[in-house]
Amino acid sequence: MTKTALGRIVRKSALFLPFTALLMCSTAAMAEPMRFLRTLLNTGGKTPELCLRFADALDSQAGPHYADHVQITPGLRPDIRISDHDLCLGGLSWSTRYRITISNGIHDANGRILAQPVTVSMATGDRKPTLSLAGDGFILPRRSVAGLDVQTINMDSVRLSVWRLSPNAVQNMTGQEVYPKVDTTETSLETYEFNRLRDTRLSQVWSGTLETKGARNGSVVTAFPIAKLVEGQKPGLYLVTAENARTPRSESRIATSEDKPTDSSDGYDSDYGSAIAAHWVNVSDTALTTMRGADGLHVFARAFSTALPLKGVTIRLVSQGGDDLGRAVSDNEGQVVFPVALTRGKGVNQPVSLIATSPNGDFSTVSLTQAWFDFSDRGAEGHPAPGPQQTVIVTDRGIYRPGETVNATFLLRNPQGKALDTLPLTVILRRPDGVKAQTLTLKPQEGEDSSTVLPFRQALPKEAGPWRPMSTRLCLLLVVRLFWCRISCRRLSPLILNRPKRF
Repeated sequence: MTKTALGRIVRKSALFLPFTALLMCSTAAMAEPMRFLRTLLNTGGKTPELCLRFADALDSQAGPHYADHVQITPGLRPDIRISDHDLCLGGLSWSTRYRITISNGIHDANGRILAQPVTVSMATGDRKPTLSLAGDGFILPRRSVAGLDVQTINMDSVRLSVWRLSPNAVQNMTGQEVYPKVDTTETSLETYEFNRLRDTRLSQVWSGTLETKGARNGSVVTAFPIAKLVEGQKPGLYLVTAENARTPRSESRIATSEDKPTDSSDGYDSDYGSAIAAHWVNVSDTALTTMRGADGLHVFARAFSTALPLKGVTIRLVSQGGDDLGRAVSDNEGQVVFPVALTRGKGVNQPVSLIATSPNGDFSTVSLTQAWFDFSDRGAEGHPAPGPQQTVIVTDRGIYRPGETVNATFLLRNPQGKALDTLPLTVILRRPDGVKAQTLTLKPQEGEDSSTVLPFRQALPKEAGPWRPMSTRLCLLLVVRLFWCRISCRRLSPLILNRPKRF
């Protein structure tokens, strides 16, 4: 073999050497099988979920492929979920033993497959007994037959206690930096927080058990008739606490300090930081509705039982520091208005709650520090609070051709919606480039429903774009867009405004 031919062979071998090495590495990787590690059982949901954990990450897009290689006895079609190294099977039943087989056709994200099928056996058992008090904190009508919902799972009875917090204490415990704090949105309390309230603020008015039997492993909702239990009691805010009735008194996190011994000689309680089921409830027939406006805070008092306005209800606006920022008595319409200056306080003068007391001793409270209900996410954001004057401009159409007449209606109103028929109105028409094209002064017209219809016949030349008629009076600037196009346009602009604009 000549040196030239030998060199040619060496060069060709060097060219294919990287591909040969890559093929050898891939073969070695494929030679190592997919490895199964262990099983995990999740019993925190409505149905149990069994996860099989593998040594390497699985293919997150191969859910249907994995389902074809899973056999379960007793037979069912599980919900397949891929989570990193875990192949999870959902939709299982409680108190059932399953035999699960994974065939060797399954593969991981690297393409490795099982060397042989994997078979595991797992019993789901029963759901863990749980207890909760439903709701986000609410006012329970005093004359209602409904009660507080107690939700349980695998719990035959519940030990309940009702505690009362006086109105004076409520006034000083609704601020943002107060501890302990009254938060009606919470459905649980930390043990140390409840102990502080129980020992310094709360007085127990009732204690007993409630039967909550139901289907095994199913959720049971039982109404607790708190309104009947507190009937005749002094006004105030009530706290309902609940625990499993099988819990011994010595282990109870709700029992008083005298009833419950400490766990050790140093007096440390091992359950001190755990949470207990607790719910603030205001049993009252006084319903308060609040609205904020440019003129202040409006409060309306109505009866839950009849929905009629309540006259003579004393409503106090309480600050962060616990002082009364204002006090007023509801009128024949059940309304109280606090001036806007009282709602702008900061720090200790920030308004945090409203406390209402009716002539018959009924009590109700509303927190002002929680998020206000916003209608904008429901497509009904409403109109901003009007100033001293408000103008509405309405056109007969939203798009015009050159030379056509634009008929615009101008309405000038006060905040109550009544016509301002003594003030002239200046209308300015601007071109698309912002240059003032025309200025007109409209004389006031008499009448409750007075309005002005103004035709712009000579103001629209052949220049396309948005033309803006603006009305000014006492520094009031109003804008509405009129979209139109040239005659040569075959397709009208989609930016068409057919609804009136308010300013």
